[in-house]
Amino acid sequence: MRRVNLGLVMIAVLIIFVCGAFVLFTYIFQPDAFRQVSVWITSRHVPEAEAKFNQLQSILPLVENDTLFIDFVRSPKVTEARPWCISAVMRRIYGTRRLYNDVLKDYEAIFGADEWLRVQIDDPSAASSRAIWRLPNAEMELEHLNPTQRPMNSLINWDQIDWQAYETIYYIELSLVEPSLNSCVG
Repeated sequence: MRRVNLGLVMIAVLIIFVCGAFVLFTYIFQPDAFRQVSVWITSRHVPEAEAKFNQLQSILPLVENDTLFIDFVRSPKVTEARPWCISAVMRRIYGTRRLYNDVLKDYEAIFGADEWLRVQIDDPSAASSRAIWRLPNAEMELEHLNPTQRPMNSLINWDQIDWQAYETIYYIELSLVEPSLNSCVG
């Protein structure tokens, strides 16, 4: 029977205890240092998130006859509030001479298939003008806008657009959150 060297076991336990105490001390008394380490670890996954986000953007329908008013893209980056998460977003506002139901059909053809899940909208007044599809780590939102109510003023200056020349003004938002919407958004 082989004897265990008690001295080596005690040294290993001591090393584990000291490392654990250091991590706990850093987490409690130096949260910024712990956050910086988390950001550094998470940032190594940004290139993978960029590839996924580009792939998601590529499945959006081509809207050749629709006028693009706003095209805002925030590339994948580590989030401030949750340093273990990476998020990206694309927001666009279009004007078209088509009816909203025709626009909805275009998006339903893409996001109504495969693994995308259509989210039930509880508000009956919003359900007819808004559609949301989700994956575990992505969300696509389509919304019919009423320019007379001046929605999304932070994105668009309604006074600079001849919105009356269009049958439909609509907004899309495509979001990617890694590792998942549940762990990062709640």
